[in-house]
Amino acid sequence: MFQNSFELARKHRLPEIALEAVAAWSGLEEVEGDPELGLRIVERALPEARQAGRADIAFNLRLIRATAYMRLGEDRQAEEEMRIVRSEAESLGYLNQLTYALSGLAAAAIQGQRWGEAVAYARQASSLAERLRNEVVLGHSLALLATAELRQAEGNPSGPDLIRDSIGNAERSVEILAKLPPSESLGYAHGYLGEAYLAVGDVGRAESQYKAAIQVLEKLNLFWLRDLFRSELGVRLEKALGRASHTAAKLQVGGPGNPATT
Repeated sequence: MFQNSFELARKHRLPEIALEAVAAWSGLEEVEGDPELGLRIVERALPEARQAGRADIAFNLRLIRATAYMRLGEDRQAEEEMRIVRSEAESLGYLNQLTYALSGLAAAAIQGQRWGEAVAYARQASSLAERLRNEVVLGHSLALLATAELRQAEGNPSGPDLIRDSIGNAERSVEILAKLPPSESLGYAHGYLGEAYLAVGDVGRAESQYKAAIQVLEKLNLFWLRDLFRSELGVRLEKALGRASHTAAKLQVGGPGNPATT
């Protein structure tokens, strides 16, 4: 609807209506939408937003472009776009857009397996989002922080501390996002928390969070992401549950004070 309004307003040379339409569209498109369509509309609308001095709309459009690039697997372009938004938002004092850019840079760093950089960006994003009371970005950034900390813990002398921090941040992320409408971020948060629980051997809680993630993703019709979770976390969880069942069976056969034979 907003896209049609934008096109009609441009056709009839009504720039103010066109900008309001694209402003409404950009607010929705940050979360949902066809990435290729998003890129086409951004290409047409961004020059008009700049010409009209609507920096707020211009920032949102650039964030949409970065998100679209990421969804299309163009990680380098996405990161470059986020860096531009971060630089301009900092210089002009647009803190809300800066928060989104920092969170996006954390996600890009995770994609590039740059765990220390991801942790730094996610901490900045979550701190600023909490200050601005932006619960959406706060919850999402805490989930990113949790998974980055968990990855950083591998082979790290401070691993146990990082895993503990990861669990705390993931739990807080789930708590915040669960109060909002179901979202892709909530699905990720449940999944990341499940991974963290699995890392410390808490298979029961890991399974509970995995099931919660699958439920959210199916509710949102994000079947591609559900299948990804099943092929990664789901497989690891099945192996862990199998080992736990095998251990329990051996103990049951052996009984107290009578070890099971092998």
